[in-house]
Amino acid sequence: MKRLFALLLLIAAILLVLIGVILLGTSPVRGLPFLIPGLALGGFAFWLDRGRVQAEKERLQATIRAAETASRFEANIRQRELLLVSGFLVAMSLICIYAGADKQEYGLVLGGIGMALLFDYIGWHALRLSMEPGPAFLLDMRGLRHVQYGAMPWQDVAGIALKQVTVKGRTISSLLVGVRQPHRFVGQLPLFARWRYRSWRPGQPATGEIEIPLNNLDQPPEAILAAAQAMLKRHNPDASPLWHAGMSARDLDTVTRLEQINREMAALQDASGPAAEAALAALSSRMEALAPNMQRLTQDMHDRAIKQRNQSRLVLAVTVILVALWIAAKIL
Repeated sequence: MKRLFALLLLIAAILLVLIGVILLGTSPVRGLPFLIPGLALGGFAFWLDRGRVQAEKERLQATIRAAETASRFEANIRQRELLLVSGFLVAMSLICIYAGADKQEYGLVLGGIGMALLFDYIGWHALRLSMEPGPAFLLDMRGLRHVQYGAMPWQDVAGIALKQVTVKGRTISSLLVGVRQPHRFVGQLPLFARWRYRSWRPGQPATGEIEIPLNNLDQPPEAILAAAQAMLKRHNPDASPLWHAGMSARDLDTVTRLEQINREMAALQDASGPAAEAALAALSSRMEALAPNMQRLTQDMHDRAIKQRNQSRLVLAVTVILVALWIAAKIL
């Protein structure tokens, strides 16, 4: 409400300033009564919005602190936004069908029918999930539970990270959950989503990541991440904080073993005597045996970076070619 009020004040201030600038061209006496209140109103609107932003940051930090210490954390689907978005997409599809039928462009009609069916299916599936009993997203001592993916015990979770992509000023947030045998959790997904996870492949990876959308939940993504990472650390201390999306089972095993060696070395820092020296020598031998795996891990990271760079270049090249073809078609 405060944000809307500040926006209305800013619009009124802009109108007053514009009127004042226009009237200044005829007479300062006529323009200043509009210009000065407009500038003052605009300053008040910015001050009000700044206070709102600061209050939101403080509330978010308080929510994050509470989430980090909570023994149970839950979030639910925003049904109103879900219905509005689904209704808007279906309405746009119906408009495409009507426009295509009016102009006798049957390709547009078929495309609109296809989009309408797809959006109907997505909306029905999402609404069905939102009507399931219990919270849509739950964290407790047993593990992580999502209404779409089911229960994920903490012992099966390798790591957790937050993925955020900004598109046209809107931030799309997802929770990446590294799990063992990820194909076990995609059975309830729609068909096109299961295709994304390639659940039909005969040889499934030993580890992978599940991507949980967060924008449709009624808790901030930062609080969800804080609660998930805190509970993972409490209930599965062996989970690696160095986990990242795309990490293979071999790389994860290498990192886990390296962290275990580092913990044992840290515990022997203040120790002395023959037993401590023998333990340090054994740890050094284990570290040397792990060196080839570390080299493979570094090479895998290098190869992954090159692959991502090549994919970005390919997308850019295809975009440039399509734009060039569109311009050429317009000119010719």
